[in-house]
This record gives sequence, C-alpha cells and structure tokens, in this order.
Amino acid sequence: MCKKVACCNDCGLAYEQFPCDMLIPDDLWCLISDNHDLGGLLCPNCICKRLVALPQVTGVKARPLYGDEDHRMQDWQIIEQWGRRVDRLEREKQLLHDELNALKSQSDGPDKPPPIPAGPKPIIKDETSF
Repeated sequence: MCKKVACCNDCGLAYEQFPCDMLIPDDLWCLISDNHDLGGLLCPNCICKRLVALPQVTGVKARPLYGDEDHRMQDWQIIEQWGRRVDRLEREKQLLHDELNALKSQSDGPDKPPPIPAGPKPIIKDETSF
C-alpha cells in the first residue's frame, strides 16, 4: 500500500500511476464508493471491477478526463481492455464455480466411491509373551 499520497482504495495504486482519470455518473459512484457518497478514490481498473459486481449495472458510459485527442483514444482503448479483462475474469470465475459445484455434487451423489480401506491391523503382542 502507498503512504502519504492519494491511492486507490482497493489496490493501493498511487494516483500518479493511474493511466487516466475515469469519470462515471455520480449515482453509480455512490453505489461503488466505500461510504456510498461522492468521496473516495479508485483507479479505473478497480472502478470497473466494482461496477461489474453490481447486478443492476449492465453498461456504463465512462470517459477519461485528460489528455489530447491521441491520449483520449488511448485512454478509451485502455478502458475497453480493462472492461474486456474484467468480463473474461468474471466468466472464468463462473466456470470455476460451476466446475466446483459439479465436483461437489458428484462426491455427494450415489456414485460416491467407497472409502479406502485402512489395511491390515498391526499385531500387538502382549509384553509377557516374549
């Protein structure tokens, strides 16, 4: 985590290292901010992660806040890449969740394999039988 500088509340990335500023509507920001108000700081990547986690959000109009025309295009491309990356991670998460549930249901079902036998019991001789 960074100290004494403005940082993303989630990942700790220093503000100076943000690739761009990202502006989203205030009502959405209030849904994802820590105190559900207009305060706080999130990098664009963490903004996207939090927005994806909201079931009521299906799309967001966002825009970078600085840079000339070339930089703005690069910023939009970065935001699109982040969005695609978050979407891909969400799909992978769902696939892993489905696989885990399938494995759990197999182990709980009637086809559950029998327990592995412990093997022969050791023979314990009485100390007096030497």
